[in-house]
Amino acid sequence: MSQRLILEKYSSILSELKSVIQNDDIPIYKFSDQILPDDFNVVWKSAPKKILNLALNKKPSVSELSRNLTCKKCLDRISAIRGFIHQGTIPILVLHYTGEISPTKKVFSKTGKNQIFRDDSQEELFGRMVNKVFSVNMRDLYYQEFPGCNFKNNNSTTADWFSRSNNCLEHVALTVKTYNIKGIIITGRAAVSYYGLEKAENLLEKIYSFEMDDFSLPSIVIRSPEKVLSMEDKKKKYEKQKDSVEFKNAFEEEKNIKLQIVNTLSDFKDRIFS
Repeated sequence: MSQRLILEKYSSILSELKSVIQNDDIPIYKFSDQILPDDFNVVWKSAPKKILNLALNKKPSVSELSRNLTCKKCLDRISAIRGFIHQGTIPILVLHYTGEISPTKKVFSKTGKNQIFRDDSQEELFGRMVNKVFSVNMRDLYYQEFPGCNFKNNNSTTADWFSRSNNCLEHVALTVKTYNIKGIIITGRAAVSYYGLEKAENLLEKIYSFEMDDFSLPSIVIRSPEKVLSMEDKKKKYEKQKDSVEFKNAFEEEKNIKLQIVNTLSDFKDRIFS
């Protein structure tokens, strides 16, 4: 077929296309078992709306056991102390301070995740005393740093330390109410920070009332494990001279101090759980 005849044929088809489209008269060719488009039962469903997880945009809440991180009461703090609160099972709260209050010593910071006192030897010693009196592991008691932050100790006054500890009383009260604490033990630096050295020494191994805003609890002040260990070290210094006066004095001092702490804790336990 010549090119001219091809053009004439398609020209005829195209001339009819306009009317076919306008009249919607386009024939549909199909197999006998195929369904026409108009016979399909189509159910339309709207696409599900995208739900935004707004919680991802919120700042994570600070753990109840680390609320010292967000406390703003002491503007002169260096940092919040790690492991602010240790949650136990026996309703006795031990207030202690691993920071440094002596102006001549370096600031100390805990590094262990589950660390309570400054080192393992202190925890081992305190654990022995707790087990002897309460027949439980030391970690069954509650512990809280008091105050809960580190500060510059080289130029801090007694008034500064009292203010810092006093600011922390609301955290102590919250812990007491949250965990239904029945009694409070205050050790070493925590007692000196809050009461001052002279009053802390006067309260040593005595049961008294620890006053908070609207309530009080039975409490005792005891020497820190660090202090007791220093007495052990003093005795060890003279172990090779066990007949010397120095060894005998160091031995008696250590024995009497430990016995005094254990007896006081026993009286405290009887007061709490009687």
